[in-house]
Amino acid sequence: MAQHLPPRQTSGRPSEPPPGAPWDQPIDEAPLCFVDLEMTGLRPASDRVIELCLERVVGGRVERALTSLVRPECGTFGNAHVHGIGPEEVEGAPTFAELIDPIEQLLDGAVLVAHAAAWDVAFLEAELARAGHPRHIEHYLDTLTLSRRAFSLPSH
Repeated sequence: MAQHLPPRQTSGRPSEPPPGAPWDQPIDEAPLCFVDLEMTGLRPASDRVIELCLERVVGGRVERALTSLVRPECGTFGNAHVHGIGPEEVEGAPTFAELIDPIEQLLDGAVLVAHAAAWDVAFLEAELARAGHPRHIEHYLDTLTLSRRAFSLPSH
């Protein structure tokens, strides 16, 4: 059975991003951090990120990027049938904690953008906390939500 993450809300309705940069910048000037993660399962508290891709883009130009397999420190593994990554492939990969500096540089001051973003955000927050760098990502752009609202497609 799939788990569903609830939308983040305050006072019974979604909160708006704070005024100022990066949210109020013209889209071609705002730093956007595109995020895609592969995980061992669906539980951020116990499953782990095993692959990540973050790209910081401004005005259509990639400023920085990080793509890496990630070795789960706890040895947790699963979902190879979904992502195609086996335990042997992450043996020599860095841990999430070893990637913390470039991850934080990519995220700092940027709008996080992801498809079905609540999952990526929940896992990113869990991994950051486990690495001793807790961060709450309250606001982000979800391309799945944007696609569903903008286009009448059979799949998004």
